[in-house]
Amino acid sequence: MMQKLMSLVLILILCSCVPQKRVVAEDVQYFGTKRLVGHFANLDIRGPFNINLTTGAKYAKVLVKADERALPDIELEIKNNTLYVRCMKNCAKYHGSSLRIEVKNLNNFYYSGSGRITGHKVNLRQTNLHIINHGATRLSGNLNLRDVYIAGKGYTSLTGVKAKALSITLRQNARLQVRGEVQLASLTLGNGTWLSLYWLKANQLEFKGRGRTFVQLAGIVRVLDIELWGHARFNGRYLRAQETFIKTHGHSLAEISTFGHQHTLALDSSDIYYYNDYMKSHADFMGMRGAVLDLNEWEPADLDDNLYSDIQSTG
Repeated sequence: MMQKLMSLVLILILCSCVPQKRVVAEDVQYFGTKRLVGHFANLDIRGPFNINLTTGAKYAKVLVKADERALPDIELEIKNNTLYVRCMKNCAKYHGSSLRIEVKNLNNFYYSGSGRITGHKVNLRQTNLHIINHGATRLSGNLNLRDVYIAGKGYTSLTGVKAKALSITLRQNARLQVRGEVQLASLTLGNGTWLSLYWLKANQLEFKGRGRTFVQLAGIVRVLDIELWGHARFNGRYLRAQETFIKTHGHSLAEISTFGHQHTLALDSSDIYYYNDYMKSHADFMGMRGAVLDLNEWEPADLDDNLYSDIQSTG
């Protein structure tokens, strides 16, 4: 019995000698802040910052919240009515840096980074957005925009847009969703980009899509001129067009609704689908394996009443 007790004591002594895991100080984050107040109506921000944007403030200011080790490498400067924010040296090593920006009016917003950009009840007047972001961007409110350039692998949502001559450019697999009342001045989409826009009102819209571009539009347009190549897709089923000129190549697909005059040409292995049967005229042409198809649903009232009886009489 005494021997077993001594063995147990010896085991306990040996276990107490096993080194314990130490907490590395570098794994612990201590957040600090710094602030800058001044006059600015333009933003130029470069770095992995999360941004919370507020407009209508009496005084323009920015509040930075970041790891204390990153704060010295976050550079703030106000020059020529522009707030410049830069991530210098080792700033990117420490995650979670955020900017709370308050402005009275915002004329230009340039951002290049990989963070979250949010802004609710934002009021913008003839503002230019140039956003290269691998994170998510969500702005809502009264967004009177003039020029929108979106790039990067992130998703961008703009809600409450009001624009009379909006230019949209998408690059680098960017995904953009626009909700509001929009009149387009120009639409330029790179390969692999994605656009959903509701509600569009335009006198004339011309669009050329290549690669794997995807466009989805809803609204009204007087003249619609579309040409697609590759695997591009144009979904205009809920875009009411008075007159359409549609040409497709490769494996592309166009979906349209024409209420006036329709002119289509499907080449290679491409397809054109149309959903409205109440048009004044349509001239549809196909080459090689291209197809122009009427996808209107057939109602029973559309069928000849005597068709069934004719089939029975021949049976």
